Amino acid sequence: MFVCRSAILVLLMTAVVPADAGESGRPKILSRLIVDGMNNHDWPRATKILKGIFPAARYFIIGYGTNDLGTWPDTPRTSKRIIENLGQMVQAVTGRGKRPILFNVPYANESMFPPRIVEELHAKRDYHNARLKEYCDRGGVPLADICSRLRAEHFADELHPNGAGAKLIAEAVFVVLRTIHEA
Repeated sequence: MFVCRSAILVLLMTAVVPADAGESGRPKILSRLIVDGMNNHDWPRATKILKGIFPAARYFIIGYGTNDLGTWPDTPRTSKRIIENLGQMVQAVTGRGKRPILFNVPYANESMFPPRIVEELHAKRDYHNARLKEYCDRGGVPLADICSRLRAEHFADELHPNGAGAKLIAEAVFVVLRTIHEA
């Protein structure tokens, strides 16, 4: 989902499907990014594409969705790779004089899973989010906490936020933006 307001670009690397999506379920701009390498984790290329599309954006707000972390069985290895990919994106963004803001991985809609799966999903996100916070703290990268805000009623299905969830994500990001501007 992309939202561009004045000089802010929000890139939520999730599978949230906007109401105006095409046949693929993705807006045309997202389809272009996917075709041009976003899904291949070519972050410098993706950032170059985004800069060309949104040249006035000063902030890039970036995060992974719940299904990205849960797809692979080796959580430490997957988390490390996600953070490395985010690190490449952060470097590409800061290298162009822009400011990155990351957000953590939310819990899944735990009301839709058996207790054993809920425990596993929760543990994966806790593991990853702690490492992501360490990365952000070390690098001085602002981090919006969306994980602690989303509850079952904020999901459209097992993994994807609904309108109320998207609003909470936007509010968490706004808190970080306001803090940056007040500093």
